[in-house]
Amino acid sequence: MKKIKFQIVDDNLDYCMKLEEYMRSCGYFDMLPSVHDGFEALKSFETELPDVALVDVVMPHMDGIELLRKLQERGYAGTVKVIANSPFVDEELVRMAQSLGASYFLVKPMEFQYVLARVIDVVGAGGALMDEAERAKLRGMLSRQQRDVGRDEVIANYLRVLGVPAHITGYWYLKESIDYCVEHYGQVIGMTTVVYPHVAQKFGTTGVRVERNLRHAIECAWDNGGVSSIDAQHKIFGYTVNDAKGRPTNKEFIAMIADRTVHKLKRR
Repeated sequence: MKKIKFQIVDDNLDYCMKLEEYMRSCGYFDMLPSVHDGFEALKSFETELPDVALVDVVMPHMDGIELLRKLQERGYAGTVKVIANSPFVDEELVRMAQSLGASYFLVKPMEFQYVLARVIDVVGAGGALMDEAERAKLRGMLSRQQRDVGRDEVIANYLRVLGVPAHITGYWYLKESIDYCVEHYGQVIGMTTVVYPHVAQKFGTTGVRVERNLRHAIECAWDNGGVSSIDAQHKIFGYTVNDAKGRPTNKEFIAMIADRTVHKLKRR
């Protein structure tokens, strides 16, 4: 498989580093070193042309629009597929970027998965950079990533409304436990034999500590939650929240939130 040469042209160094790491982790891209203004980009292109470049329109020294104009003058416009982006957007700016050869115009801030989706579109144009079979694999990977992001958001929201404090260790253990149960939904999963060891291995701790921290996190939510959290606890757990029984067990809590997460994701 021939990897796509991808380069980021952006003056935000932290953003460049994180996006580089994300794109490299996909396994389909040969990441050329990021550059941080138009002059650097032109100099870099003389050494090695990227197949696809993500170009920030607003940069010091030479901005993205001027860079696009220079690419046209030097005959690179058809060779380098450019995805332009900027936090400041109006119709004239988009029209100008597209007239100078930009394939897409994205609005910052944008999720890395959205950048990848547009890159998949670009590399498939005409079939010159990536064949359909490889694009299908990349789209499949993107779909899984988007599903996982959605799942993470749903679980985090449940923990928030139930009043689980995000600053305690048990919060992260609960989140990972629920995520694992969602991933293996429909299977018979033992808490002490499967889930706790899985969480312990991921966080470098023991099953006993995982169990203790999970219990502490749930106790914090039930003992210290506000009115809205108490309402959510009664609504979600029903019979488990009463004077006789008190809070749900670790297993009841994890199983209930995993079940609700699965059904919420199905309705999306």
